Parts: sequence; structure tokens; C-alpha cells
Amino acid sequence: MEARQTFLVEVYGPPRTRAESLRELAVRVRDASAALQLEGRAIAYVRSTIVPGDEYLLCVLEAMSEESVREACARAGLAQERISLVVDGPLPTTVPASHKDDTNPKERDGTHE
Repeated sequence: MEARQTFLVEVYGPPRTRAESLRELAVRVRDASAALQLEGRAIAYVRSTIVPGDEYLLCVLEAMSEESVREACARAGLAQERISLVVDGPLPTTVPASHKDDTNPKERDGTHE
């Protein structure tokens, strides 16, 4: 069985778009995703981020295909600017040795004063 992928949907509102209008769009995307899920489609709304000062909305969805994400957006009446496949997950807690600064000999050999 193929795993779901994570997609980022970018929506840019016209100038002077209120945060409340963007919030309503996010709710419509969430509801459209839920409706598709009830129909048996493998899609899930994850979260949204609203940037009111720049008048845009970012929605994160998990789905088997970009087509499912496009359908959720269409059902929500969303004129998405872009849908991108993204890698989502925790960042490493340490810097790999290959990324350390080779110009500092103390960092290179692990000694510190």
C-alpha cells in the first residue's frame, strides 16, 4: 500500500484580505478534505497557517496524490496559487560531522578549552 505524502497549498488573497476571510478558506479546505475522506479517499487536513500581514494562507494536507489535494481545493472554492510536495518531519538534533566547520581544530578533534 502506498503511503500518503504531505502537500503544501499556497493561497494568496487579494490586497486587504482580512485574516477572518483566510480563516474561512482554511475551514472550507478542512471540510472538503473531510468530505473526501468520507467518500473513501485517502486525504487528511493537517493544519493551516495564516499570515495576515502578507494576506496569504498555507494549508498542509496529507494525501495519496496531488489530484486529491486539487479536488479538495476545488470543492472548497479555493484558487490555490501552488501545490507543492513537501518533506515534513523533525529536524536532527545534532549537526552531522560532515557539516562541521573544518577551520576550527578544536571542533574538529572534539577538544575544548
